Amino acid sequence: MEKFLSDEIYEDSYEPILEFILSPHIRSGEFEGNEHIIKKMDQCNYIIFVEYPDKDMTAREIHNAFAIFRNDLIKGINRYAKKNNIDISKYENFEQDYSLQYYYN
Repeated sequence: MEKFLSDEIYEDSYEPILEFILSPHIRSGEFEGNEHIIKKMDQCNYIIFVEYPDKDMTAREIHNAFAIFRNDLIKGINRYAKKNNIDISKYENFEQDYSLQYYYN
């Protein structure tokens, strides 16, 4: 997680990443960062990994993947951003507002 945060979370990327994570209009998909891919499996589950295409660009190798729950991802991103003086005021309360009950009711 620390490598993902240090590679991907900075002033210009913070908001687009959180918009991808929080958007109820994106049910699944991928966000391509500088080094890492954030794969949205559904509204609550994500897989983060580094991908390397092969020489022919026909296949990809995935290294160091980890799965993470939405709330934990948001908390980690916000903690890292705050520690690095990125303004989190727009998104700082989302980690408390989202639960499985919110999505399935």
